[in-house]
Amino acid sequence: MRRAVLALVALAACAAPRGAVVADVAGQVVFGAIVAADYAQTVRIVRDGQEGNPIIGRDGQNVPPGIYFPAAFILHTAVAFVLPRPWRNVWQATWGVGVSTAVWNNWVEGYPLP
Repeated sequence: MRRAVLALVALAACAAPRGAVVADVAGQVVFGAIVAADYAQTVRIVRDGQEGNPIIGRDGQNVPPGIYFPAAFILHTAVAFVLPRPWRNVWQATWGVGVSTAVWNNWVEGYPLP
């Protein structure tokens, strides 16, 4: 988990668009940490055959979490890269809240963070 967070932080910092301010990079780093938390929970949820994401599939039969989450983060970072401010911040905040909600719901369902 620690390695995944560090990799996401490095990717976010390297992918900073021209004109990005510290808040833009920090927003993507925070989003990456939230995604890493969701990934850690989802791996256990998939093992239990309870995943609700139809792209991944109940037991990971469609797209394994190890492929889905890095691809989703890279795509999210690419979109953030091309969006101008303030839309970049709206993008990051909207998805940050959405994924945070998923992490919270997973927690409530009995899948705490490692």
